[in-house]
Amino acid sequence: MTRWVVAGGGTAGCVVAANLAAGLPDDEVVLLEASAQLGGASLVNAGVVVGGAAGYRHRLPLEPPGSIGALGRAVLAADPRAAPALLARRAGRRVSVAEAYLASPPANLTVRTGTPVDRVVFDGSRAVGVLTAAGDQVAADRVVLSAGAVTTPALLLRSGVTELPGLGEHLQDHVGVSLAVQLKAGLGNPAGPDVAVTVEHGEHQVVVLDHIADHPGLAGLLAGFMAPLTEGAVTLPDPDGPPHVALDRAASASDTAGLRAAFDLAVALSHSAEVQAIAEAVYVDAHGTTLERLLAGGDSAVALWMAGAPNAYHHVAGSCRIGVVTDDLGRVWMRSRLAVCDASLLPGVPRRNPYLTVIDLAERLSSAWVQGLRRELRGSVPGGR
Repeated sequence: MTRWVVAGGGTAGCVVAANLAAGLPDDEVVLLEASAQLGGASLVNAGVVVGGAAGYRHRLPLEPPGSIGALGRAVLAADPRAAPALLARRAGRRVSVAEAYLASPPANLTVRTGTPVDRVVFDGSRAVGVLTAAGDQVAADRVVLSAGAVTTPALLLRSGVTELPGLGEHLQDHVGVSLAVQLKAGLGNPAGPDVAVTVEHGEHQVVVLDHIADHPGLAGLLAGFMAPLTEGAVTLPDPDGPPHVALDRAASASDTAGLRAAFDLAVALSHSAEVQAIAEAVYVDAHGTTLERLLAGGDSAVALWMAGAPNAYHHVAGSCRIGVVTDDLGRVWMRSRLAVCDASLLPGVPRRNPYLTVIDLAERLSSAWVQGLRRELRGSVPGGR
C-alpha cells in the first residue's frame, strides 16, 4: 500500500485527491487543507467557466445563467461580442470543485481541514512526508503539493529545495481594473448569479458583475488584459516567515497598453446608450470619483489611476513551471516521490480564466500518476520516481 499526502485542497488538490483515491483503491490518500473548507477559489469565485484546454475532462455541472441582471442585459444589447457565461452551477446554485469531486469521498481518502503544511520532510532527496504548522509530521510514500502558485514554491523553498534554477520565478497574473456602476432604483438583481455575461475582444475581456456583495444597487465592469508579459517572483526572505511576492503589472509597456485598451472597452460599454439608460453614475474608486471626472484629467490621470488601482484579477500562475522546476509529469527535479500539481506548473497565466485549465492539468497528471504506479507495481517500471 502506498500512502499519498496532498498538500492543498483548492481546485487542483481536490481533483488530485479524488482521482488518486478512486484510481488506487488499495492506497491511502490524505488531503491536508489550510483553511476550514475545501475548494479554494471555487468557493468564492463567480463560477465562470471560460476557455479551458481542448478535450478537457471534468465533473463540474455546467449551465447557462438562469437570469441576467440589468447591466448584463444592457451589455448584451450594446456589444455583439458579449455572451452569456457558462457557470459551474446545478439548478441555479454554484457548485465548488470540492462538491463536484469530493461530495462522496472514497473510504481510502482522509480529509483534514484547518491543517496548513509548513514544509516537506525528506530522507536524503526522497520525500517521506510533510510537517504541519502545528509541528505534526504526516508520513507519506509520495507527496503532492497543490497549494497554489504562491504557497507551493514557498513550501519548496522552506523545505530546502533551493538548488533548482527558476523555482519561484516566472510568476504571472492577468491585469485588470474595475468600474462600479450605480444602477437606477429597482434594477438590482441580488438573487441572480454574480456574473452572467462576459465580453471577449481578442486579448481583452470585460466581465460583467450584475451585483456587488454588500453594496445594494451597485454592479460592475471588470476590464482585463489576458496576455501579459510581465513576470514576477515568489521568494522566501525568512525561512520561517511568509513568502514575498514581487509582481509589478506596470513593468511592461505592452501590459500597460493592453490594460488601457481593456479599460477603453469598458468605458465604451459604460457610455453606450443601453448602459446609460440603466445607470445613475459610474465610479472608479471607493471614494466616489466618477469615471467622467477621471477621463476629464486626460491620459496622464488615467495612467496614474491604472497604476494604483487594485488588480481586478487573481489568477497567479507559472512559479514552478513544467520543464523548469518539474518534469512533464509534475515531478520535482532532483527529488523523488515529490510532485506539484496546481497553477504554478503552467507555462504562464492562460489567455483566459484558468479554472478549467487547472482542472484539466490535475486530471491529466493524476491519471498519469495512477497509471504509472500501476505499471510500477506490476514491475514494468522498477523503482519509479
